[in-house]
Amino acid sequence: MKPHFYIIFILFATSSLARQDTVIIRNFNTGNYKATSFNYMGIQGKDGIYYFGNEDGILQYDGSEWQLHTVKNHTGIFSMVEDDDETLYVGGFNEFGYAKKDSSGTLIYSSLRNKISPDSTINEVWQTLIYNKNVYFLSYDRILRWDGSSVHHIPVKDAYLFPVNGHLYASTFNGNVVRLEGDSVIFVSNKIKFKEDAAFQILPGPGGKHVIFTSSHGLYLFDEKNGEIDKWDVDANTFLSESLLYSAVYWRDSLYACTSWTNGLILLNKKGEIVKNLTKGDGLATNSLREPMLDTRNNLWVASNYGISYLQWPVLNQPQKVPPTIITKATFDGKSLTHPYLSNLNLTYELPVTFHYATPGFDKEDLEYSYFLEGVDPGWSEWNHDVKKEYSHMSGGEYTFHVKARLLNGMESQPATLTYHVLKPWYLSNWFAIVLILILVALIYILVKLRTLHLSRINRQLESLVEERTTELVTQREKLQNVNKDLRTMNTELDNFVYRSSHDLVAPLKSLKGLINLAKMDSPGDRQMHYLQIMNSSVLKLEDFIKSIMDYSINTKREVEKKEVTLDSIINEIVSEIKYFEKAEKVDLFKEYEPDFTIKSDPSRLKIIFSNLITNGVKYHNYDQPQPYIKVIASKNSVGTEVKISDNGQGISDEFHEKIFDMFFRASESAEGSGLGLYIVKDTVDKLGAKILVESAYGEGTTFTLKLDN
Repeated sequence: MKPHFYIIFILFATSSLARQDTVIIRNFNTGNYKATSFNYMGIQGKDGIYYFGNEDGILQYDGSEWQLHTVKNHTGIFSMVEDDDETLYVGGFNEFGYAKKDSSGTLIYSSLRNKISPDSTINEVWQTLIYNKNVYFLSYDRILRWDGSSVHHIPVKDAYLFPVNGHLYASTFNGNVVRLEGDSVIFVSNKIKFKEDAAFQILPGPGGKHVIFTSSHGLYLFDEKNGEIDKWDVDANTFLSESLLYSAVYWRDSLYACTSWTNGLILLNKKGEIVKNLTKGDGLATNSLREPMLDTRNNLWVASNYGISYLQWPVLNQPQKVPPTIITKATFDGKSLTHPYLSNLNLTYELPVTFHYATPGFDKEDLEYSYFLEGVDPGWSEWNHDVKKEYSHMSGGEYTFHVKARLLNGMESQPATLTYHVLKPWYLSNWFAIVLILILVALIYILVKLRTLHLSRINRQLESLVEERTTELVTQREKLQNVNKDLRTMNTELDNFVYRSSHDLVAPLKSLKGLINLAKMDSPGDRQMHYLQIMNSSVLKLEDFIKSIMDYSINTKREVEKKEVTLDSIINEIVSEIKYFEKAEKVDLFKEYEPDFTIKSDPSRLKIIFSNLITNGVKYHNYDQPQPYIKVIASKNSVGTEVKISDNGQGISDEFHEKIFDMFFRASESAEGSGLGLYIVKDTVDKLGAKILVESAYGEGTTFTLKLDN
């Protein structure tokens, strides 16, 4: 999420200049820095990086990226100051201490709370400052002075500290103005002793005096020479008192930038006159502002409960010298290393690395970046707004990364340069390759030698084994020939047995059928008629099974004999055989071919195929419909002959289409027959070298298509 920003025009009145300039206001919120919206104050570190006291900890902004550093117990930070060693001293709720960055850029926090009694209550440490190499932490309960080894207690409550011309002054809430000398308190004045008010800031003023800013009682002038404090008689006092001033900074040696609780940012000149009032309507996030902060280019940063506002006057803060761009950190292999710990950067072979960069003191919205990596990129990249660059799969060696920024006025920054090494793993080093080659050569020589000896021994063994196996194979071949001869004899006898047995069984079955029909003609009772029908059905099933065995035997034993045969003669013969089937008279047979239509194929096998297909059509028809039928459709083309047996019977479910030609398969337990019919059809079709296809829909009918080659 990018910060919202506005551009407005304001009029400044300075001691020697009146000019119209453009101010750019950018508002940063939780969507930018991923922390709470409550911010209390900010500072710019000596490295140009901004730090803000946030309810979640310390917010860091290098102009490109935000980072949140938490402190003990996730304490919110109300005050902060940096010493010459770039150590941050911070104060929070009942907590104070210091933080310093490690090599990964993380602020490591050390608490000083344990330096005082755990029973002591210090409440909010809302002001922290450095004076004469001592760090002062101010709370509602007392002032704490840290000298680097111990904490000293100064018995001043609810105070604000201000260093003025070599002295340290304190203004107490609801109390007097005093001066601190060591841990001693010296009375200065009671002129701004107001209920629920105090001096919240002291800045250089006119005539060598200092301006004291109060929250609800306006401005005062402080003459340090004689210790006098008097009300500054300016028209702005009424508006400032109503606005409830929070704090102020002295800006460009001519203006005071004041923050307030109700009227946003108020700009005063040296005469105490209001020259501009910026509010939420002008682009600020809120009218309730906390501490302002001036950066090194005289841009204003203002903290509030709704984020952080950044006010920039491009005309007034053009850099006097070329600013430097820095490489803030490098992230690799789940780790990160920050400036200035990047000088000895060594990376693992072929792992990706990401370089992060910024131009301290400049927001990334005002910059474009260009970069290149020696040995990888052909040259400087196009200008873009990226604030990080990733490189991956780099081989071993030395690399140098360069990056620079371009300002809005076209000025280019001082480039940042980082030389680093990508270390090859030991197994990719030259010495390892040489050793490996020597070992491989030695192994190959040994293996070849051993292999030669082994092959020679195996060759002798094979010669002996071949001679032995040859003798065995000759003997086995003779045995197999005898066994094969016996099997052929047994197979012939078995075929003859099946064929003769089937013939012998058919004759008594036909006699039994005749007797059953005679018994039906003798006017039997209903029960006797029911028994006769059951007997007839059983005889038909057995006859059908025997016929299937005979068909299978014929198809297996006989050679294929192709000759011209009239299709109608085969169909008529099949019809005459099945006309006595139960309900056969209810099925109409339609012939859609010429009476003299001929097929060149094996007549007996054609009869087996068509007989099974037509018989199934009769057995499994749908007799509840008005007109059951079976169609025989035949045609010829350049490829061959095609015969279709089609009916409008029960049909076959899709799930059984691939199984119907399996041996003994029946689509349901209620299906009649042995399950051999379609198996024999498929076996016979294969014997003819033909193809058979099936199309069927359950409840609609079935079509079998026989395709014979010419």
